[in-house]
Amino acid sequence: MASTQRKQIEDLVYAVFDKLDKTGENTAHYREIFRAMDNTEFDKWLKNFLKDEKEFLTLEVLPFKNEPSFDDIEAAAKILDCPLEEYIYWRDETIDGEPVRSFARVPVGYIHIKRLQQMVSKKTQVSTSIKKRSAITNQVINESKVARNSDVESYALILEGNNAALKELLGPRADNSGKKRAMYNAIARDGYVKQSDLDANDSVFEKSTLNAFDVYLLGAGIKSDLVTDGLMLAGSLKSGMD
Repeated sequence: MASTQRKQIEDLVYAVFDKLDKTGENTAHYREIFRAMDNTEFDKWLKNFLKDEKEFLTLEVLPFKNEPSFDDIEAAAKILDCPLEEYIYWRDETIDGEPVRSFARVPVGYIHIKRLQQMVSKKTQVSTSIKKRSAITNQVINESKVARNSDVESYALILEGNNAALKELLGPRADNSGKKRAMYNAIARDGYVKQSDLDANDSVFEKSTLNAFDVYLLGAGIKSDLVTDGLMLAGSLKSGMD
């Protein structure tokens, strides 16, 4: 490789990292690596680098020290002439045989967060039983636990804006005993149920997990407003209501 070609490559790398890391530490790191190579070694490294799709020039950052901002990322992308926003297509949805395209360009890129080990792409076990429940939180446990809506699934529903589904899955189909009884009664009587029919049974005292957490806070000497306002406890307020 000619020295002029090598310099152009190195200058491009340094320019990108200078934009991403204002401290210059990443640029200095790659300068040290390249300085230790002669032209033959650099040419060999470059060929292996371009041949392997899993090889990257990584940016190393420390929180609150040299993390790049969105402006820094945009500046680096302009040097590489790399678009950060593109149209996306839904190939499973078509109009006149053509896939549906997003109305505007949207941010695209690789997800750099590693998937957690306990997170699977789909459920590997299914249960239709909800009989095994915690006496404290009224949530499904043991062999019935796989019937619950996981936190990852809840995150997905929140991102999609499926509030009605969340209201059902985290309400009558979770720990809310009042709504659950009303739901079963409506299904037994009419064969179906509506969310609006259950709102009359939406009492905070029927939410077992919320009440259990409130008791834990009281045990730690903390009075919350999760169940009751003021200093009156849930048991005293409920007795007064009865």
